[in-house]
Amino acid sequence: MRKRHLKTALLGSLLGLTACGSANYSRVVSINPPEASLYINGEKVGNGDKRERSFSFARHKRHYIQAVHPDFIPKLEIVDEKTLQGLVKNNLQFKMTMKAR
Repeated sequence: MRKRHLKTALLGSLLGLTACGSANYSRVVSINPPEASLYINGEKVGNGDKRERSFSFARHKRHYIQAVHPDFIPKLEIVDEKTLQGLVKNNLQFKMTMKAR
């Protein structure tokens, strides 16, 4: 009987850790124009040429995604976990279209 309680307690602890853990999502980020510089949380990660990017909610409650190009008005979008869950559920890319200056 004692062994069974120990297994139940251990399983409950593991499930609790999973529930408290942070979620990670991968989505393709597509910027128009694709030559635009792409920044996520202020860090340059490349350009907007339809590449898969990882988003972790361990340190951030939201992600700041910015596109910058000299011929276009800079664009900033704030993405939270719920938004990314919807993109994953519907198998959609994250898309941004910049306006010309």
